[in-house]
Order: sequence, then structure tokens, then C-alpha cells
Amino acid sequence: MKFLTKINSRWTREELSSWSSLLKTAYVLFPLVIYYVAGDVIDFVLWSIFSYVFKDIPLAAQELMGTYLYSIEAFIYGIGLIVSLALIRKTAYSELGYIGEDADKEKLNFPKVLILIAIALVSSFGLNFLFSALGIKEASQSFHNVTTAQYGIDFVFGIFLFGILSPIAEEIIFRGIMYNRLKRIFPIWLSMGLSALLFGVFHWNLIQGLYGFIMGLIIVVCYEKFKSFYAPLIIHVVANVGVYTLTYILRIKP
Repeated sequence: MKFLTKINSRWTREELSSWSSLLKTAYVLFPLVIYYVAGDVIDFVLWSIFSYVFKDIPLAAQELMGTYLYSIEAFIYGIGLIVSLALIRKTAYSELGYIGEDADKEKLNFPKVLILIAIALVSSFGLNFLFSALGIKEASQSFHNVTTAQYGIDFVFGIFLFGILSPIAEEIIFRGIMYNRLKRIFPIWLSMGLSALLFGVFHWNLIQGLYGFIMGLIIVVCYEKFKSFYAPLIIHVVANVGVYTLTYILRIKP
């Protein structure tokens, strides 16, 4: 069997038990590798095109491009997300479309959705206020650079990109694929911890990494509790939209 076919297929706990540790690691991390590689390739290709097309334009036009630099970066990031999702669509379908003993079994009713929204807002706002009160946000230059880029674009575009598209992509990868694979290899408590840790490390700076780890634990616990992939998706989208909106308002407040 070809490697890619094997990695992209869904295997039971019993079948995975005979695999080597190296192959199990590849099985879990491969979607994340695709996500990163696709994003980097798209970033390189599109920036190369931009650089080539605009290298000979007048200085005034170059300054105008600089004004919209963060918007261009966000647009390229969004294209990378879409390409990444397209590349892992079969893997995602094999995990999320599975009908079996550990598949999604419950539908979310209105009261449960309200509970998830409350969890998302309380946890995300609470963590942000805590980090601000402790002063750790101001201590991270990398965090400042990331937030400057995220909030340097049009609000509606930012909500769509960072509040909807990015959470969908991350939930498909981290909970939909990677966590579902982890818990067929390890005990559930260890799978929760590993998935949250990977989610935190994925954000690449201390502040967002710590936030991502804690939110990752909350999200994955709710995934198990509510037995529906829509649970982590709702929490992630609501948390991102809420924090992005509040922070955007505070940043433009006179």
C-alpha cells in the first residue's frame, strides 16, 4: 500500500497497535505538515508574484501597496488555508464522516449551543483579561507583531479570516483529524493533553501558545462531553469572533 494512501485512511485502534512508533507519529502529524507546507508554498509563490509584478511600478504605488501590506498578508494567509483544506479534504472526510463506535452520535440542541457559547466567551475573555492583568502580553514582542498584523486589516475581513475560516481549518486539523487519531493510539486523557499541547505550539509565540494550550484543553473536553464536532467548532468560532471584536474596538477607541 502506498504511504499516502495509508496515512490518509482511517484505521482502528487494533490495526494501529501493530504500527511502529514512527509510522504512528507520521499518521498523527501528517495533516499538520500538509497545513504548514501548503501555507508556506502559497506564501512564497504569491509573494514572489507580487514582488515581480510590482518591482517596476512608481514609488507612489509602492507606498500605497505598503499601506495595505497587512491586508495583502492576510489575503495570502487565507488562500493558504483554503488550499490546505482542499489538500486534506479526503483525510477529514474519512475521520469526520466515519459512522462507528467513536463517531459523532449526538445532535446539538439550542440549550447546548447556548452553553457552548457561554463557555467560549467566558474562557476566551477570562484568559485575555488575566493575561492583560498579569502584564505578560506586553512582554512578548512576537505577540505584539502578530496582533498588529491581525488588527491592521478591515474589520469584516478580519472577522471572516480569523473568526471563521481559521477556526474551521484548525478544528478540522487539530480536533477532527489529529485528536481522533491520537485517541485511537493513546489513552483519552493523554490524547487530550497532546492535542492541546500541539495546538498551543502551533501558534508559535508564548502568549498565544499558552492561550492555545488552555483553550485547546477546554475545546477537546467539550468535544468529548457533547459528542459532536460542532461543539469545538462553535467554541472556537465564538471565542475568536468575540475576542477579535472586543480587541478591535479597544484598539480604535480614542
